[in-house]
Amino acid sequence: MLTIKKLRSLLQKEGLHPSKKRGQNFLIDGNIRDRILDAAEIKTGDIIVEIGPGLGALTEGLLNRGAEVWAVEKDSGLHRVLKKRITSCDLNLLWDDALKVNWKEWLPGNGPFKLVANLPYNITSPLLLKLLENRHLFSQMIIMVQKEVGERFTAAPGSKDYGALTLKINYYARTQELFTVSPGSFYPRPDVTSLVLQITPRANPAVSVKDEKKLFQLIEAGFAQRRKTFFNNLRNRGWKPEKIRQALDVCSLPEKIRGEELKLKDFACMADFFSD
Repeated sequence: MLTIKKLRSLLQKEGLHPSKKRGQNFLIDGNIRDRILDAAEIKTGDIIVEIGPGLGALTEGLLNRGAEVWAVEKDSGLHRVLKKRITSCDLNLLWDDALKVNWKEWLPGNGPFKLVANLPYNITSPLLLKLLENRHLFSQMIIMVQKEVGERFTAAPGSKDYGALTLKINYYARTQELFTVSPGSFYPRPDVTSLVLQITPRANPAVSVKDEKKLFQLIEAGFAQRRKTFFNNLRNRGWKPEKIRQALDVCSLPEKIRGEELKLKDFACMADFFSD
């Protein structure tokens, strides 16, 4: 694993500068790298998907444990350097935007694969949702994200972190916080603490609904303005007041309840009412 001195030297030699816009903070702590690999339970022959490998801190560890790595790097400079640094035939490196990758076409078969990645902080939420739309390809995801974002994935109803993202993630997967990572484990040092999570895609969604699109519309509407009641948020989005009252009554929910007080099953009940 590159020391901070060697990392700086390599970046300077290649004329590269870490991009704050792209959330480029390179892992330099070998103990943290090993804890991530241990959490992923890497075995010889595993096919691992990595997003944003950067200069290869996790990549090298994965390869050393006998895994075959399929990695996506958007930055052309980092892609070039990583190809020079790691020449193993077990590394399949794609230069592309992870938000645009067709995972079914690119990956070698139907999996399931493991995903191990320090996700780019600037695209964490949309990227994770895209990955979970392809959840049948993944048996497990061990990811490092910004702590305040990761806490939204596991938040409980009624808490300040609980929101639309919480519900969408938990509709698709089970999420567990593993450990935090201090800013000093990276170069350059970020302004935030990081969090490593285990995300296990569900074989079937957490709730059964007639219309998944309707469910997500209600979730988005429910958190449109957190200080307003669920009723008012729906009414402001164009739902008819009388129908909203009927739905709340059928689902045994009070009219003054707020979106952050609703569980996923409550949104599912409302979605099924409006789907009839």
